[in-house]
Amino acid sequence: MARAGSTAYQYQVFLDAVGAAVAEGSVQGSVEDVAVAALSVVHGLSTLLVDGPVDLRQRPPDQLARVVISALGGGITSQRRP
Repeated sequence: MARAGSTAYQYQVFLDAVGAAVAEGSVQGSVEDVAVAALSVVHGLSTLLVDGPVDLRQRPPDQLARVVISALGGGITSQRRP
């Protein structure tokens, strides 16, 4: 039960952070939509790195994470970057 409680707590902390970003206007969309999008991206990249059909070993995982975060950020930020 401790694990389930910990997971729920961690998810709530994540939702609170997303909610704060939405409230301050740095991201757009509903808290739930932004949270699902972010978790989906993280899960997808993790799956590709661990056992995906695409060989991503030629690029360091932290570099791939930056690319993915940048792409996600471009989709949810209030102000588009050129």
